[in-house]
Formats: sequence, structure tokens, C-alpha cells
Amino acid sequence: MELVLKIVGGIFAALGAVFGFLGLFLLYKLSFTPMLVFCALGGIFLAVGIGLLVAQSQIRRRRARLLDEGQRILADIVEVGYDTRVCVNGRYPLVIRCQAVNPADGCVYVFQSQAFWFDPAPFLGDRTQLPVYVDPDNYRHYAVDTEGIVPAKG
Repeated sequence: MELVLKIVGGIFAALGAVFGFLGLFLLYKLSFTPMLVFCALGGIFLAVGIGLLVAQSQIRRRRARLLDEGQRILADIVEVGYDTRVCVNGRYPLVIRCQAVNPADGCVYVFQSQAFWFDPAPFLGDRTQLPVYVDPDNYRHYAVDTEGIVPAKG
């Protein structure tokens, strides 16, 4: 998913830059006012592309910060299931879902790992818990740590 956002963001940003600069150049050379529409479309494409790239960078930074500074808890593995929010070529990625109780408020929180395009269940073995790094002030900000447990896709 990260790669897809990076590619789409790069394509939108590149197309936006080309359309924007081409529109400005033609506007300057030809003094043809309808080229402003061309420039506006280029600006919109550029803004969407940069927005996707910035959002992806923030997601990656937040995950790294949580893994470094977050409070480590152990969450019970509930299931390995499909993430039906994402569909690529008719396939859904697999995620590991686990849950833990926040002692501060007594609520049960369900955590979901990053997406896998292969079945991570055999790599879990007889493991019943996974480490999850949470923001102690807001358990909705979390990172499930599968590093060293589930190998990276080659």
C-alpha cells in the first residue's frame, strides 16, 4: 500500500508540475487567457500529488515514533483475517488482529497490524501475544510490532 501511494503521489505531482509549467509558459508566450485553466489543473494535480506524498511520510514517521517512544504492551492475538478496506487486483491483504485492555479506562482496544500479501499465520507458530506500542494518552495511536516475527516479503 505504501508503494502504491508513493507511485500515485509521484505521478500526480509530476503531471501537475508539467501541466502547470506548460500552462504558465504558454500563457507567457501566447498571452492566451484560457491557459489559466491549464495552469489551474496543473496546480490541482500538483497539490494532490504532494498531499499524498506528505501524508505517506507522516504515517511512516508516526509509526517510527511510536516504535521508539510508545508504551509497550502485549496484546492477545485474536485472528489473522482479511483487510477488506483495501482491494488490489481482486485480492485483499491479510492482517493480524489482536486486543488488549487499557487499565486506565477498562476499555478493550483492537489493534491491527500492517497489511501482508502472504499468510502470516505460519510464522506466528504457537505465539499468543504480540507487542504493540501505543501512545499512553490515546490508545487509538498504535503500532503493532511484527518485526522479527513475520519476515519481510522478498
